[in-house]
Amino acid sequence: MYYDYDPTAENDFDDVKRKGNTLDDFKRNDKDFFCVQRKIKNRNNPIKVEYYRSGPIGTSIRNAITGERYRGLLVGSKQEDSFFKVKICNGETGREGVTLFYETPEAYERHQYLELSREAKAKWLEKKHGASFHKSCVDEG
Repeated sequence: MYYDYDPTAENDFDDVKRKGNTLDDFKRNDKDFFCVQRKIKNRNNPIKVEYYRSGPIGTSIRNAITGERYRGLLVGSKQEDSFFKVKICNGETGREGVTLFYETPEAYERHQYLELSREAKAKWLEKKHGASFHKSCVDEG
């Protein structure tokens, strides 16, 4: 997947560094950044999960793990089918749920300490690549 990214271009974090702030300050000032504590099965202590939500329809899709905004790839467009999209509606972000975009279902699993069913992953692949792609993968396997 190609993303319009120029590593030499100035970004928001460059401005924060010039002002002497840290990455943690940058995250805290981002209204779309969340840091939550979760109890995870088979672990004694809760773990910290940090993520970035994407904005409303028409805004750039944002990587839930890194916070990177994909210029030209918009929430609500057909392009969002290239991402694994989830909605967190468990109350940890307030009354409204948040929408998260991941590059793959496996990235979601690693980030959120969860395991998805094979069916959920197959459904995403079908949506991403179309029914003919999914059928050919199943026929070959």
